[in-house]
Amino acid sequence: MRAARTCSLLERALRIHEASLDPDHPTVATVLLNLAAALHTLGNAADARPLIEYALRIHEAHPAHPDVAMAIVNLATVLQALSDAAGARLP
Repeated sequence: MRAARTCSLLERALRIHEASLDPDHPTVATVLLNLAAALHTLGNAADARPLIEYALRIHEAHPAHPDVAMAIVNLATVLQALSDAAGARLP
């Protein structure tokens, strides 16, 4: 399956980026979001959620950056798939 292969490649890319960059580097967050999207496509929204939450924490170092908004949208999509309406509300 193409999505499973995608996950494998993204996991490999994540390990490389985490080893060569700061684990809180924006590039790591981008790979996390891509991996989360692939997991969500495979029906693994529960596995995608912590990856998105971690990526959001990384991106929130620059709160006005558009990547923050993208991470929030991704998180809302996963929370909707998990039927977590309470979690999808803004604090």
